[in-house]
Amino acid sequence: PSCATCHGNHGATPPQVKSVVAVCGGCHALLEDLFSRSVHKAAFDQMSAPGCVTCHGKHEILPPSPKMLAGDDSVCASCHDSQSKGARAAAHMARRLAELQAANERSRQILAHARQSGMEVSEAELRLREAADRLVKARVAVHTFDLAAFEAPVKEGLAIAAETYRSGEEALRERDRRRKGLAFSLAAILITIAGLWLAIRRVESTPPGDPGR
Repeated sequence: PSCATCHGNHGATPPQVKSVVAVCGGCHALLEDLFSRSVHKAAFDQMSAPGCVTCHGKHEILPPSPKMLAGDDSVCASCHDSQSKGARAAAHMARRLAELQAANERSRQILAHARQSGMEVSEAELRLREAADRLVKARVAVHTFDLAAFEAPVKEGLAIAAETYRSGEEALRERDRRRKGLAFSLAAILITIAGLWLAIRRVESTPPGDPGR
C-alpha cells in the first residue's frame, strides 16, 4: 500500500474521513467481517473509534503481536481495567499465542538439528507448516473476540507442534542408534584387523620347518 491506496490519487482525501478509515477492508475483507460481527463493533461505534487503526495504527501499521493484547502498553488496556473480563480474555489470548509460537519454534529448531545431522525429516517439516498456519488462523480469530473460535486453531497448532517435536526427538534417537551401531562395527573391524596382524606376525616370526608355522 502507498499514500494513494488510502487517500486516493487526485482527490487526496484528507485524514479522518470515514472512507479512509474503512479502506483496510478493501484488502482485509475477512478480518473486517469478523470484527463487524464481534462484540466490539458496537462499542467502537459508540466511542466513534475506528476499527482497524485503533489497534494497528494509521501509518505505522503495527504487526500482530501478543503485546497488543496484554500488558500496560497494550491496546486493550486503553479501555479495559486489568481485572475486567475483557482484559483477562485478552491476556489469555496473548499467553496462548506466545505458547503456540514458542512450541512452533522449538519444533523448528529440533527438526533443523536433525536435518543437519543427516536425518530425513522433510515430512515432519512439511507438517510443521500446518502449525504455522494455525498460528496465523489464531491471530485472525482474535478479531472475533470469541475465545472458543480462538482456541480451536491454537489447540490444533499445539498438537501439531508436539507431534513434530516428537518426530525430531525420534530422528535424533535414530541418529544416536546409528552412530552406536557404526562404532560397534568399526570396533569389530579393528579387532579383526588386529587379530589378523598378530596372526601374520606370529607366522612370520616362526622359523621355517617349525611345526607351529
